[in-house]
Amino acid sequence: MSRYFATGLGGFVGRSIIQGLQSRGSLIALDRSGRLAERHGLRVVRGELEQPETYRHALSGVDTVVHLAAATGKASAGDHHRINVIGTETLVEACLTTGVRRLMFVSTIAVKFPDKRGYPYAQSKTDAERIVRQSELDFVIVRPTIVAGTGSPVMAGLCRLASLPLLPLFGGARARIQPIHVEDLAGLMLSVLDEDRFAGDVLEFGGPEVITIGKLLRELRLRVKGRAGPALTIPLMPLLPMLRVLETIVGPGPLPVTAGQLSSFRFDGTIEPNRYHEQRRGSMHGIADIVAEAVPR
Repeated sequence: MSRYFATGLGGFVGRSIIQGLQSRGSLIALDRSGRLAERHGLRVVRGELEQPETYRHALSGVDTVVHLAAATGKASAGDHHRINVIGTETLVEACLTTGVRRLMFVSTIAVKFPDKRGYPYAQSKTDAERIVRQSELDFVIVRPTIVAGTGSPVMAGLCRLASLPLLPLFGGARARIQPIHVEDLAGLMLSVLDEDRFAGDVLEFGGPEVITIGKLLRELRLRVKGRAGPALTIPLMPLLPMLRVLETIVGPGPLPVTAGQLSSFRFDGTIEPNRYHEQRRGSMHGIADIVAEAVPR
């Protein structure tokens, strides 16, 4: 029986993989609040990623760590670095000192974006990937694209844009994306764990269809309003410097959108093929399913 230690199970993706991990072995979850124990009957260790003394003892006898915990969204640049970079480095060191050999690190497709200025999430995940690669652990890195499904923060944000009187098409919204349903992502991750695939691979996971982000917004708008409505193309080049300045003055929280969040309008977020994705592609949720779930009727 495998023994798993997982971080971030209270998050959107984490909640979808709990049952699969439980069915495959014993599971310990690192949880700041302790609420996971109440909701899912998990064995929980309360602690912080950056404080290894709060969870190091729980790593004893563990075979595999699944590392999902991350600062996302409009967290500050400092929090992104502290949790995503320092937290990952601390966890890796704790694994090495307690004899854990295998690590699945969940990153993001955004690490491939050529310009990460003003996008501390993508930069922090890039730095964390480097830490994992340079470690002595047997590892696999998973890079999801936009993750959809009920409760998806990204899809909720796109739905808000689609509901505006004028549909904003930042930079023309021609970047190609490949959204993946959270249940499909969980299934792919479990397939990797089942094969004990920890050979230093980087596996990119997206859905079965590629679409422009503008097309997705239009599909969401039709679902929200029942009609296409007017759209407005907003040039990105004058907007991005202004957003970066505002973020340094007031922080990302008060802004309706950050420079980093607009990266999905600038750069393609599609995957390099791999056999796990190809094997499951025919049974995955398509764009129609994703849109219908994002805007239920």
